[in-house]
Amino acid sequence: MSQLPGTADSFEVTVERRQRETLRTLAEITPPTEKPWRSALNRHAACLLIGTRVDEAAAWFGDPATHRHRTDSELEWGSLQMLRAYHALKASEHFVGAGCESRVREFLLRTYLPRVRDPETWGGRYMNPRAWAGSENHVIVQFSIRLLMEELAGDDMDRKAHDAVAAQIRKWCWEKAVRGLTEFSSPHYTERSLLPLLNVFDYSADGSLRECARMAVDQMLAEYALTQINGFRGGAMRRFYQYGGEFPCAEISDGRHDCLYPLGQILFGGLSDDDKLTYAKCDQKLGHLFYATTAYRASPVHLAVARAARTTSSVFRSARRWEHEYAEPAAPDTYIYAYLTPHYVLGSIRLPPGEIWGRKQDAPRFHATTNRGVPFRLSFHRPRAMIGPACALGGSQSAGHDYRLDPPDARALFQHENVLLYKGRLDTYRSLEPAMSAEQSIAWEQRDGDLRFFGEPGADGEAVYVGVCERNGLGVMEVRLASGHPSWTAFKDDFAANAASLESEAHIDYNTIDGRQIQYRGADSVTVNTERQRMSGWPLYQSPFLSAPWLNQSDEAGRIVIGNEQTGQLILDFRNPADPRRTERPLPRGGPELP
Repeated sequence: MSQLPGTADSFEVTVERRQRETLRTLAEITPPTEKPWRSALNRHAACLLIGTRVDEAAAWFGDPATHRHRTDSELEWGSLQMLRAYHALKASEHFVGAGCESRVREFLLRTYLPRVRDPETWGGRYMNPRAWAGSENHVIVQFSIRLLMEELAGDDMDRKAHDAVAAQIRKWCWEKAVRGLTEFSSPHYTERSLLPLLNVFDYSADGSLRECARMAVDQMLAEYALTQINGFRGGAMRRFYQYGGEFPCAEISDGRHDCLYPLGQILFGGLSDDDKLTYAKCDQKLGHLFYATTAYRASPVHLAVARAARTTSSVFRSARRWEHEYAEPAAPDTYIYAYLTPHYVLGSIRLPPGEIWGRKQDAPRFHATTNRGVPFRLSFHRPRAMIGPACALGGSQSAGHDYRLDPPDARALFQHENVLLYKGRLDTYRSLEPAMSAEQSIAWEQRDGDLRFFGEPGADGEAVYVGVCERNGLGVMEVRLASGHPSWTAFKDDFAANAASLESEAHIDYNTIDGRQIQYRGADSVTVNTERQRMSGWPLYQSPFLSAPWLNQSDEAGRIVIGNEQTGQLILDFRNPADPRRTERPLPRGGPELP
């Protein structure tokens, strides 16, 4: 992989050091009680890779009883993790010397492979070449497992099935390049799509397919580079899932419990050992071993984009579909907006008419887990200091822990840079598990009738001020930098003096502190300074640092441009899935330093 001139070797050494630190962290973690097999696999694999407690680790891998139940319990995730461990360890002298390589390989081929080949195991819909993948994670997980299992079979490979799955992986990657991930910015499910792609990239024998998987990861990491702040993704997100265990509500109340946080630590910059340990101790997360052993590297363009996005302010727009569709969608119906600054990220997602966040009392379980998310959120540098919609704690499915955590009727109505109009109420998530100290939450908060004010230290000494007005079940939030006001008191006076008319969802008027006149008359009639706002038909990506048309908007759909003239460019061309093209144009010598 090309790097900036003169930096490739040092950068590679830095990433490898971070990966080894991650392995040392994994090797010291004792398994939690809920899903101990996952943590045990990570711990023992890490021990063998760094050469500590190798006899204990080899005995675990060498014992058939260790793995037998995985054929009936979570076949997908057990196969995915065991394939990663096997390939990562097959060159380890401790693994091979103890006879574990041959035993695990035999187990995979004799126990997992027949189950994977069974047409009744996962159903046939995913193998229909005319169908769209729709849902992301289960589809690509199953494709990747079948592909790598067949390649592992060697002379016994089912070539026809292997080639069919390879074609479906290509189509999956193309589909996400033209319509994006439905599970956008999910702290949980992004990982479940990312990990099988890393397996394909690292271990498939098909070089072109490996490139396709690499480009799909590039696309995910471009979104991360833009929306992250201090390593964790800011703004709105869909599909948090984590429940039970030691951190029952952490995916919504703690930015460190995002699947891309530890990968960002390895590829983009260092975080503290405590931060890494917090995420690794939760066995709902699968990714640490993958991140610590992958050969994937973020490009210099990714790193330059991440740095540029944190030193300037910019708007990011993206169009998606709300439902997991298994046929070609006609047009986007869901719109993501984020205002990215060095000091905060304010993001929102507008839903299609008639959709709700969370779940109604009688909604089926699938829709409950699909719809949970945060329709708007203000994120700061500290991972637990955030402001979002007030949530309702639902029924318990794991003893003593809240399984449902939904924003009842919360809705993002319109966002223009640092100003958000919304339905619902705000919360700082102080009361959600795990317990939050005063030092971790928003630094200060004051209330004055239907006005609320928040303050955060921000970064580099630049504090952030937030003004909120809530009436009639509606709200307006404006975020400002302290440098624009003589004092905290002056900011509060400026916000309170503005005319905020929150009459109904069809009649909202707000004059911003800097003089913009926002008029909202329903989703089809929104103006800023009398200029009508385009509320639909957005491209897949629109940003100074990331651009791509949405499906059917252009012949260029499937071509993603990451970066610009100031950051260098990475162009991902998925338009011909059989021949993916990746073009990297990093800055010449003298460009931004790699971390």
